Amino acid sequence: MRRNFGPFSMTLRPGTSDERVVEEVISRHAYRRTRLGFDVEVGERWLDLGGNIGAFAVYAALRGARWVQSFEPDPTCFALLQQNCPPGFNCIRGAVTAHTTYTIDLFRSARPADHYRQTTVPSPSMIFAGTVPNWPMRTLCKATFDGIKMDIEGAEMAIFDAHLLPRTAKLVVEYHTSRDSSTRGLARRLTWLASRFRHVHAPPEYERILASGASTIKTFHDRCIFCWGPK
Repeated sequence: MRRNFGPFSMTLRPGTSDERVVEEVISRHAYRRTRLGFDVEVGERWLDLGGNIGAFAVYAALRGARWVQSFEPDPTCFALLQQNCPPGFNCIRGAVTAHTTYTIDLFRSARPADHYRQTTVPSPSMIFAGTVPNWPMRTLCKATFDGIKMDIEGAEMAIFDAHLLPRTAKLVVEYHTSRDSSTRGLARRLTWLASRFRHVHAPPEYERILASGASTIKTFHDRCIFCWGPK
C-alpha cells in the first residue's frame, strides 16, 4: 500500500504497525514539541537511530532537513526504509549499540503484525530474529549532527551508561521503561544528559516518579526525552 505525504510517498504493510508508526511520527509529530521550540529545522543534518520503515526520514524531509542518515537492523523494515527514504538521504542496515562486536542478536515481537519493537536487548516477551550487523556507537562519535533521533528499544540505556553520544545540538530519545523500570537508572541517565545539554525535558510523569522516591517506574508507555543546547 502506498501513502502520499506532499511530495513524498511511502510503502506500508496494511494492517501492521507500519500504519501506527506513520500516524505517530508524521501525523501526530511524536518527535517534536512546539512549546519547547524543538523540531527538525530547514537545512539540518540528522542521525536517525531506529529508522524502521522511514517515517522519521520522511518527516524530516517535509520539514526541510538537508540530510538524514538512518540505521535499521531488521531486514524487512530496512527494505521498506530503502524504498521510502527521500532522495539524497542515507540508509544503513545495522543496529547501533554500545557493543563493539561486528554482529549482534536481534529480537522481535511474537506478533506477526508488530514490526516496530525489534531490539538487541533480550526480553522474555521477544523471540530471536537472527543476527544482524552491529555499528558501535563509538564509531559515530567522531561525527557532528544538528540532531539525533533515537528509538532503539532499550539499547539507548547502555549507550548512555557508556557515555557515548556524537556531538549534536538536539537529541530526542524514546526512553524504554519497559526495558528498565529502575528509577535509579533513569535518574543517572538524566544526570548524564544534563551534563551534555543545557536543557533536558523529561515527561512530567517521570519527574513525579523520581520526586516520589519510588524504586520503579510503572507506566504503560515509553516516553520521549528532549534535549537541546549543547554545553
